[in-house]
Amino acid sequence: VNTVLRSLRFHSGDELLVTDQAYNACRNALNFAAEQAGVRVVVAAVPFPLRSSDEIVQRVLDLASPRT
Repeated sequence: VNTVLRSLRFHSGDELLVTDQAYNACRNALNFAAEQAGVRVVVAAVPFPLRSSDEIVQRVLDLASPRT
């Protein structure tokens, strides 16, 4: 994950979208990359228990923007 994040070029105003279920090491890499690039991390809350898998998709899509 860290290698991929470091290979991407982020621009001011970009957003990195993640769920609140992300593995901690991956989340740390995401936060570090965002801090270094000056971009924002957006966190989609995934409820537990889920009513359906569509609920995860909808939560993520609701927070996605052209800057994601």
